[in-house]
Amino acid sequence: MRFKNKLSAGLLSGSLLLSGVTSTSSMAVTSLSSGALAGNIAYHLKLAKVELRKKSLSLELNEQQKALGLEERKSIAKDMYRDAVYGNPERKAKTGAIVAGATALSIPLAVGAYKSKTVSDAIKSGATTVGGYLFANEFTVIATVYTGIFAAIYGGVKYYSALSNGYNAWTELSEGRVYTNLEELQISYLANKHLLNSKLKASIEKQFIKVDEDDSKLIEVTTFIENALALPLYTKGDVTYDVDAVSTNLASYSDNVRGHLQNYAFELSLTNPEASSAVMFFHGLPGTGKTLAGKLVGKALDLPVATISLAGKSVEDLVGSSFESGKPNPGALIKAMIDSGKSQASKGEKSYKNMILVLDDFDRILNGQDEKSRATLAYMLYLLDPNNGHKVSSSYFETDVELPRHIILTGNTHIRDLALRRRFNNIAFDGFSAEVKKQIIWSHQIPAVLSKYSGSDTDGILVDSCTQTAISKLVEADKDPGFRTINILVEDFIKESLRNNMITGSYQTSSLMTKYLRRLDDLNSENLEAAGQYK
Repeated sequence: MRFKNKLSAGLLSGSLLLSGVTSTSSMAVTSLSSGALAGNIAYHLKLAKVELRKKSLSLELNEQQKALGLEERKSIAKDMYRDAVYGNPERKAKTGAIVAGATALSIPLAVGAYKSKTVSDAIKSGATTVGGYLFANEFTVIATVYTGIFAAIYGGVKYYSALSNGYNAWTELSEGRVYTNLEELQISYLANKHLLNSKLKASIEKQFIKVDEDDSKLIEVTTFIENALALPLYTKGDVTYDVDAVSTNLASYSDNVRGHLQNYAFELSLTNPEASSAVMFFHGLPGTGKTLAGKLVGKALDLPVATISLAGKSVEDLVGSSFESGKPNPGALIKAMIDSGKSQASKGEKSYKNMILVLDDFDRILNGQDEKSRATLAYMLYLLDPNNGHKVSSSYFETDVELPRHIILTGNTHIRDLALRRRFNNIAFDGFSAEVKKQIIWSHQIPAVLSKYSGSDTDGILVDSCTQTAISKLVEADKDPGFRTINILVEDFIKESLRNNMITGSYQTSSLMTKYLRRLDDLNSENLEAAGQYK
């Protein structure tokens, strides 16, 4: 049945209701007519919404509009969406009122069922009840129609009120003041549609239509569409190697590591934005700044960075599950990109395909002996093979999703297999000097710790010479090349010093230093034993 025929059926139901109300015949006719109208309106409303959704989803920006910036495209998309969905509200309201009123009047006149009502009342009630179906939007129409039904039953001035409310709701929506979250997502989709592949577009449009057919799916469908639109859609073409920015960001590393990282950053700035760079493998003892290095390179080049840990992950964890399954999951790899995209959007910035993806704990699956680790390693090696395009086959989005073009793996141990090692560019992290650790502690760590205790007297500890001496001795006695051991010790030391000062009025630094040096000796022994496992 075509849309116009469906509309006629709806109008006929309205006529039946009005003929029952205006007639002096039994209330059974009124009840039957009322039920017919309510059921018919609800059924045809759903069909009309789906048809209207399909029409609005078929909209396309022209080539000139596609070349504009995102905000300009969104503005144009909003106008296109409004015109397609709402059109001219005044014309729709007037046309609906006239057609509905005329149709509703014809039946009562034909059967002589207007004894207790005037002709003007019949026209007014018809225009109100059925006209609301033509121009009220989405959920508003249900309220408007039922208002019309009760108004038709009880009579009076509420007829006009229902018509007025429906028209006002339509006008308000058409002017862009009350767009729902789903509508805003569709406008964003229209603005970015040309950047998506055909399969992803089909998946998104299927979900838009699904929520029109079953509005109980609204929350999960909204999440799906938000996730899809958070994927990297753009390519950053102006990746600039700023010598000062790179040097400043990487100043904490040793000359050897810093030189390798500078070369890597320079390579990324020269790489064709549409091409993938070589996969990097950063290895070194825990706390030597491997993950941080990836983030600092991204910061220096103004590229977003996404991170996930591979530790304990199965292939299913990485790939995810279908959206149609009982537990929809985009998978850890794609979710890292989605989270980065949402973070960028919250700052008013874009997410780029040539961003950096840091995969931590690669050595956990590399050296794992269990079946899950071996399966995950096999999958990751396939995924990282440049001949396979670095694409994840996503059952969640029902299409292939390309991984970021710059990938960094991190691990605590180097790759023993020579053939496998040659598949990646390797950088060995040798840790931080005592002087660098002190700089990090006083410029970053201690202020961060003290910020948690703003209610207490924390200023004194910053200038207390005994505290400064104690922390220096702890750093110099630390045999861990990484920052993790001293990081834990210093934070605990500062907290205990503050607590002592609150209770006794003294930091008791000397006794604490003895206690923490003894604790450091134990940790050094543990670290020495653990270091043997990484060789």
